[in-house]
Amino acid sequence: MSPNTSTSSNSTSPPRAQTVYFAYGAYFSNNKHFAEMAHRCPDSRYLGIGTLHGYAYDKLNLDDPWDVVPCPPWSVKGFCYLISENDERRLDEAEGVKWAYEKHSLAVEVNSANALISGRKRVRLMDYSTKSLNRNAIKTLTIFQPGNQISARKQEDAPPGLLLAILFEIGEPFSFNWMNEGTGRIRDRKFKSWAIPFGIYTKGSELLDHFIITRPPNPSVTRNEIFDSFKLHLMDCLSDHTECQKPNPNQSPTRVLRLDDNDPKRVFVHECEPEEEINYIALSYCWGKTKQIMLSKANIKDFKEKGIDADTLPKTIEDSITVTRKLGIKYLWIDSLCIIQDSPEDKDKEIVAMANIYKNATMTISAASAEDCGQGFLEDRTDVKLRLDKSLCLPFLGQADEETQAREVIDWVYLCPDPYMGHKVKLFSEEHINTRAWTYQESTLAPRLVIFGSGPPQWHCKERWRIPGLDIHPARLPNPQPTSGVMKITIEDGSISADQTLRYVDRPAPPDDDIGVWLTWFPVLENYSQRSLSFQTDKLAALSALAAEHQSPEGGTYTAGLWRSSLPRGLLWRRSGNSKESVVETRGHRKADTLSYLRARLFDMSSTELRDSSTWLKKYIAPSWSPMSSRDPIRFESAATQDNEYHTSLVEINDIHVELTTQINPFGGLNFSYLDIKGPMCSITWQELTANFVIVAHGEPFAYWDYIIPDNPVFFAEMSEKYEASFNPQSLADTSVQHPIDDGGASIFIGDDITRIRMPVTPEPASLVCPDSDTPSTPVADVKEAVFNALQPETPSSGHPASGSSNSFRRSIHGLASRLHHHGNSNSSTNEKEECEFWLLEVERSMSPAGLVLKRVDGDIFTRVGYFEMNRSLDPEIVCLPGGIQVRGRKTWNFVGPDGRDTWKEGLRRRRIYLV
Repeated sequence: MSPNTSTSSNSTSPPRAQTVYFAYGAYFSNNKHFAEMAHRCPDSRYLGIGTLHGYAYDKLNLDDPWDVVPCPPWSVKGFCYLISENDERRLDEAEGVKWAYEKHSLAVEVNSANALISGRKRVRLMDYSTKSLNRNAIKTLTIFQPGNQISARKQEDAPPGLLLAILFEIGEPFSFNWMNEGTGRIRDRKFKSWAIPFGIYTKGSELLDHFIITRPPNPSVTRNEIFDSFKLHLMDCLSDHTECQKPNPNQSPTRVLRLDDNDPKRVFVHECEPEEEINYIALSYCWGKTKQIMLSKANIKDFKEKGIDADTLPKTIEDSITVTRKLGIKYLWIDSLCIIQDSPEDKDKEIVAMANIYKNATMTISAASAEDCGQGFLEDRTDVKLRLDKSLCLPFLGQADEETQAREVIDWVYLCPDPYMGHKVKLFSEEHINTRAWTYQESTLAPRLVIFGSGPPQWHCKERWRIPGLDIHPARLPNPQPTSGVMKITIEDGSISADQTLRYVDRPAPPDDDIGVWLTWFPVLENYSQRSLSFQTDKLAALSALAAEHQSPEGGTYTAGLWRSSLPRGLLWRRSGNSKESVVETRGHRKADTLSYLRARLFDMSSTELRDSSTWLKKYIAPSWSPMSSRDPIRFESAATQDNEYHTSLVEINDIHVELTTQINPFGGLNFSYLDIKGPMCSITWQELTANFVIVAHGEPFAYWDYIIPDNPVFFAEMSEKYEASFNPQSLADTSVQHPIDDGGASIFIGDDITRIRMPVTPEPASLVCPDSDTPSTPVADVKEAVFNALQPETPSSGHPASGSSNSFRRSIHGLASRLHHHGNSNSSTNEKEECEFWLLEVERSMSPAGLVLKRVDGDIFTRVGYFEMNRSLDPEIVCLPGGIQVRGRKTWNFVGPDGRDTWKEGLRRRRIYLV
């Protein structure tokens, strides 16, 4: 009987099965790797290579999540093989083989002694760059000696009576020989285990389909049943779903593409009439680098009258036309063909309407897997086929014959190394479309989303998520995460204590397939910051539709990505710890120069020369205090959302200056913006800064550090090169070591020449007192002009303005900037003092103050260069190394007075500044 043949024992539907008889030994020669391994297997009678004989079988109780089935003796190698198969490495007993199954972060070593090393999560046993073992990783692994036990069990969180996955588990040898060893009234022993899930499915079986309900997906995404399924979901959504927004037929786009009724390869640009009611589909896709036909002033008349041949369009657009026809809808909206691309006025108008375009679409097609518009998205899914091709075919056995005890093979099941069995190749958040900024608001605003990703197509709306061909909800697919477990056996007075004998399983939750619906604005900005743009000047425009959707009277004015109601706490954002190394364009750049930094921060300098200021001054991105100015992923600190007696802010917002590029779109691009604020500040030198704060250029800071996270680490690295940083004792703290004493009251521990004093921290209400600065502020009549002139490149003749400067104010400001920053300036000590001067603006007042690191541009005009937080006063421990070097706990120098008082607040003065 072929393993691809499906049979049933009788024609009537059997009762729900509670016990499954399952053979683990029969693998077939259609899997060439396994056939090779069979010749080296110590007990090949358990293998069926083209014939059926010598099965190893046992039963698995479907209603008991902890029921296990011992596997045959060769399963140690079989277990390893199942892992290595996915990584396509052959076993080689003679030399020993090492590999890492990175999808599940499993590291395994098989050597001639049959010893296995089973790793924890996220451990890379193999260093692929050197093709050698990672010796440091081995130290963190648990070694299973020969004699380890291999078993199989069902998924612990599977619904009763259903079999969605089999977990192959390797465990330390389990025995009770240790019961008579050692002394003590109560003793225990822990037996560790580790399991990997494998999806289980059939190819259609009247007998097995009652409890093995998963079917393998079809790699083809153009089958009629897929689109029939989408039509049913659409009909249900429009008629029954109260949470899903219905299209407003009176809010049609300005233009759509009309699909020709007679020629399937022709579409026309259709200008919608006022009050015209149409149903249309919107396309969300990545443009990429493929040259594509676009709507322009020159061709719009021909596109309306003669139409466009679909064969001349990029493959992704051609595929979207095919899908629209299959769904029975006549109109399609695509930005490149429905917006006049060489008309700034039309682009501004349509960008404002973007929210309504996607909200009112009958559905939105997401070409999620296509990295370029020339790729298309209707090709067969080879990734699905590859996953299914790795499946192992096993026989399903009937009841044993009473006389001969022989068992008949009555059907076949398949084990897939991918627990999702190809139904999910990537999460939606992992698809290429979610690396691009423009597509974020498209998928978030769409009430109904049809996703053509790396796996089978998916339907998403607020009330339904379905994968055609999958009979269960996608969230009920087997958890793909591996399991680590501990069986703890406790002996009390020579007997097993049932109350203290526990089985513990640690299994991470499956990844959340979130399509980007966020409930608050700060997470929106955090998600958006992880996406890339071809032009940084689009940073605000690409989020404007979502901003328009979030506006409310409570939020107030929108400025540079932040709402008026969120200020000043909205300033408490920083670079995320997983940010890649910053690379910022700095043409004409001098190390540690504030003006060079500010030019690169505020403007897109990537394609213009420094001296061509008439060009780059028009490429303003966002002010330095806005998260939109960051080229890296950002995150908001918890202080940004706290406001009570323990957390407050003394920063006052006097004015928010916003100069829009167009009045049509109040949420779009800017020509310039700044904050007029008054808040607690203090100046600090570079040497003081590095002595008191850990500069965290990459990764996450320790919870109890006083630290600074630079907005651009390059600027701080250049400061360190130019001016030596001070010694910071905090950097010596071993932040991975926890206090060895209990969490009770105060305690002292002295050992290994290290002194630890534990003193619980008592919360204190935030002080509302801060005196004003003695230095009066100087009002600036035109902040934009002052900044733009200060940023102008230097001219060969020192002290004279660039050509074209007209008034005396412009000349004086530019002359001052040239003199202060000219290389030949004789007053080098003045230059050094200015370059080493930083300012701290306290935004969060609490026991752990937080705020912005600033640099002076000119006078009372400042720019942001980083984020600071002071958490040492929250540290419950004081740790001192030999020599009395304090590395943790409340500081006893600088900001802390000789009597132990924290003088941080005493050094702050409220002053008015312009933050650009």
